[in-house]
Amino acid sequence: MLNRTPLTLLLLAGCLALPVSLHAQPTPDTLPPKREFRALWVASVNNLDFPSRPGLDAAAFQAEWEAVLKEMAEAHFNAVIVQLRPAGDALYPSKLAPWSAFLVSGQGQAPEFDFDPLDWMIRRTHDYGLEFHAWLNPLRGGLRPDTSGLAPWHPARLHPEWVVPYNNRLYFNPGLEPVRRMVIEVVEELVTHYDVDAVHFDDYFYPYKVSGQHFNDSLTYFQQHQPGQSVSDWRRQNIDRLIEGVSRKLRAVAPEVRFGVSPFGVWRNEVQDPLGSPTTSPTTAYDDLYANTLRWLENGWVDYVIPQLYWSTEDPANPFGRLLT
Repeated sequence: MLNRTPLTLLLLAGCLALPVSLHAQPTPDTLPPKREFRALWVASVNNLDFPSRPGLDAAAFQAEWEAVLKEMAEAHFNAVIVQLRPAGDALYPSKLAPWSAFLVSGQGQAPEFDFDPLDWMIRRTHDYGLEFHAWLNPLRGGLRPDTSGLAPWHPARLHPEWVVPYNNRLYFNPGLEPVRRMVIEVVEELVTHYDVDAVHFDDYFYPYKVSGQHFNDSLTYFQQHQPGQSVSDWRRQNIDRLIEGVSRKLRAVAPEVRFGVSPFGVWRNEVQDPLGSPTTSPTTAYDDLYANTLRWLENGWVDYVIPQLYWSTEDPANPFGRLLT
């Protein structure tokens, strides 16, 4: 059975229909959506959902994925969002990353399968009539603060100057153009070799702020920022460039593949910006993770945005109902 925690379950309509009066004549603007987007996140990091542990044999691997698909089909989901690149590694053969430690017993060791696991997963997913969205964590470099446990050809091991240790993790520095280019190349490799329906990023861009800790990208900032540009504006520019670059690459090499993001649920509070939500969140995507999702939508860089709304209707700062309006 899947671990249906709030971090892995996503059941949202692709768009919200406006209420239709029983006596009013429906118009295109008031008709309900023809099809909802009903998706489930399947997390591989720390073996949260799938696979259940590293080193499964081929039969166990296939049986677990079949169980995921069967449960989703019975619950009438129509898409699955699968974490394929959890920490700079990959659940598929890649020239840009080692095999994931959450798939195999040791990072970089190829599984003893006589098939490509991702190709097989995608084909079986489509057999069930489900879309396959490839979930990538573009900037997570490792789950410990150093590179010693990484495979020798892990990008953070090959280029230690690309990563910043922060909160006992490693993060790729998006202020570096080679880092952004690496992410774009990862996306290009994936959509060129696999029949995915979408590429999906979650809420992790710059890391969540931790009291007393500093994300040390100061040297990159001083080398690259424009005159008068604040650190915050410079960081948002870096993420904008990453998102735009991925979008342009997808449009060029696989225009049929959609690009979606599932950011932190509050873009900005209305006290910070009149376009913000009626919330008082101490954390916002724009100010803390430097993710300006509104700009990405306005520029057409992403095809869909699914905010992560993990609050109750009674939450004093971010009530669920207000965030839906």
